[in-house]
Amino acid sequence: MGFIRKGVLVFVCIFMFILILVGNSFLTLGLSLKYENVKGELVPVAKEMVLGSANIDDKIKSDFDSSMKIYCQTNSEFTFSQQGYTFVIPCSVVAEGSDAVVAYGVDSFVKEIYYKNYDCDFWKCFDESQFPVFLVSEKAQKYWMGKFYLILIIFIALAGLTYLLVENKENAPMILGIFLVIGSLPFLAIGKIVSLFLNKTYIELVAAFFSSAHSVFLISLIFGLVLLGVGVGLKFWDFEEFIREKFKGKKK
Repeated sequence: MGFIRKGVLVFVCIFMFILILVGNSFLTLGLSLKYENVKGELVPVAKEMVLGSANIDDKIKSDFDSSMKIYCQTNSEFTFSQQGYTFVIPCSVVAEGSDAVVAYGVDSFVKEIYYKNYDCDFWKCFDESQFPVFLVSEKAQKYWMGKFYLILIIFIALAGLTYLLVENKENAPMILGIFLVIGSLPFLAIGKIVSLFLNKTYIELVAAFFSSAHSVFLISLIFGLVLLGVGVGLKFWDFEEFIREKFKGKKK
């Protein structure tokens, strides 16, 4: 293999390893920001940081007997606004008690901010004071998954280029496998590492961004081990000789 070819291979391998780290980061954000994950992580944060600061809990509990229960005797839902937030509570929920109303209000708030139609480009949303609510939205989830798929396409192209550049073709899956295994390791405990540098108030909020980090670790690790297994198998099976025999057979 010529010097230039080796140099290109080294560059491709370094770039591909960086892509694995970036791609795993995007996949972590994309999977973590699915509504089911966001809801589980964000509900306690929303109740403490947003609804609590607006005194929504107190508003609901103070108005429960004097307003809600009486209003719901002749209506199907109760609507009220507090510091810019509008809450529509079904009277069937009101019948379950004030705690059920608070829980429903929090869930509705989380769902509203997640599926809200943010009429701005991803990065321009920061200029419109949507942070941090915008970052835990469906728009953000789709943005990160889109970036992951782009990285995946580039990675597959580079994997093909790696196969063409290596002298021993069976080494190609082993190289990819090693990179995937090593690239999975930072995601084994990334959430815990980040939380060490944060105020306790924001730990639960940040956890929403990394709730699927362990899943990404397993995905990358398993694919890496599979490719390593393929590479080791090809070492015992003369792959290049097999290809040459196939070509010879076609020429005949």
